[in-house]
Amino acid sequence: MTIFINGLILTIVNIFSILLGLYIYYLSQSQGQVAIRVVVACFLSVFLFLLWETISHRFLPKITLKSKKDHVDTFITSLVWTPFIFLPLSYLLSEGSVVSGQNITGIWLFQAPTNALIMLIYKNFSSILSAFNNIRKIESKNI
Repeated sequence: MTIFINGLILTIVNIFSILLGLYIYYLSQSQGQVAIRVVVACFLSVFLFLLWETISHRFLPKITLKSKKDHVDTFITSLVWTPFIFLPLSYLLSEGSVVSGQNITGIWLFQAPTNALIMLIYKNFSSILSAFNNIRKIESKNI
């Protein structure tokens, strides 16, 4: 269950970040659409998933990723979730038109390196949060 929840959250974060990157591109009216969208979406994906990690670590410790296998499985699950999230969302936002396979392939091409980076950062960040939680537990026992 942990893998499915984290994979779903990661996919939602990716798609939200891509859409927000598109919005920021339109606001900036820049010539480099891809550069702006990719940088913004990558930054937001990392930031939002680490925010999720902080929240889940603090309030939902049972669904935090613990092992390397969890990280790999979450990475794969996020790719599997993409069509299930993107297709209905795209259908609703485009008023009933069907998206091409190129759109999903494009998201996967964004997700693969971005989510690999997220899982690497997540692993280190998770260690830091665990240390803080242990310190907090020791301090609360001493009070």
